[in-house]
Amino acid sequence: MGFFKKPEVVILKEDSSADETLAEMKEMCLEAHGELKKELENQIYILERGLKGEEEILFQLKYAGMDMFVLRDVYFKVGDLSAQIDFLIVTPKINFIIECKNLYGDITIDNKGNFVRCYQVNGRKIREGIESPVSQNQRHMQVMKDLVMCGKGKMVQYIINKSFESWNKSLIVLANNKTVLNDRFAPREIRNRVIRADALVETIKKIHSESTELAQNLKDTRARAEDYFNHSMPVETDFTEKYRIRLEEQRQHYAKNRGKTGLKENKTQQKAEIIGEESTQKAEIGEASAEKAEKNNLTETNDNRNEPLCPRCNAKLVRRNSKYGAFWGCSNFPKCRYTESVKEDE
Repeated sequence: MGFFKKPEVVILKEDSSADETLAEMKEMCLEAHGELKKELENQIYILERGLKGEEEILFQLKYAGMDMFVLRDVYFKVGDLSAQIDFLIVTPKINFIIECKNLYGDITIDNKGNFVRCYQVNGRKIREGIESPVSQNQRHMQVMKDLVMCGKGKMVQYIINKSFESWNKSLIVLANNKTVLNDRFAPREIRNRVIRADALVETIKKIHSESTELAQNLKDTRARAEDYFNHSMPVETDFTEKYRIRLEEQRQHYAKNRGKTGLKENKTQQKAEIIGEESTQKAEIGEASAEKAEKNNLTETNDNRNEPLCPRCNAKLVRRNSKYGAFWGCSNFPKCRYTESVKEDE
């Protein structure tokens, strides 16, 4: 029955530290303003594209149909050197160190191995050089080699150093299916390492079948994969720290401005209250004056009702005071000089 055992793909590590970084950046972006917000939005876009590319590779590997152990986003450190590897695939014969690139635009590799990216922005064609992912992954390979050699004797280290690249292969995977890869003039050793995501499984199977390395049994292959997993560690670099610092500075800046604005608003409010009180007082005085005037008018009206008429010209008689006492005089004075004494009951 063992001869008919179905090949198994085991995902030993599926999570990515980028998920946590992305969640934190999205949370900061909700609070950020201005230039900081724009930078966070740009980083979020880059992270999302990277994660989407890794998910595409993971999907391809799950349906590989061969024995392999997959570790996603592993971080190794040996001395002062460190490497964050997108995918480490352990098979019975070979380890595959995979660097995922989800680039926008088309990629051209010239005869010197230089990478050039071409894309369009608002109808304008842009052509720019990018860091060679092949060189980047070679540095990852060196850290892997140092990790395997660590603690070994000189003879074993010599053997590992000479044979390492025969059982460890570097692959650069372009995860964007829309990317056109132009590697016609690229050196063969580079052309064989840079592939598209849809060619990944086929490339792994081809390299594995052509390898002359002795195949380990599945138990030993798992032990090798688990040993790498146990040596992996959390990523030391905090990619969000600088943004957290800038966000805190922005918080303090806005809090300080809010304090000044609040003080100004308080002064304005106090001034408004004073003006309001003065207006109220004036209104009250005005109301009192109006009330008094109304009373005076009413009194005057009442007095007018009691005032007699001049028997000569029929004009109103007005009450007047003199040093000899009160008297009624014609309001038509000086045309009419009629007067009469005021009675005591008046």
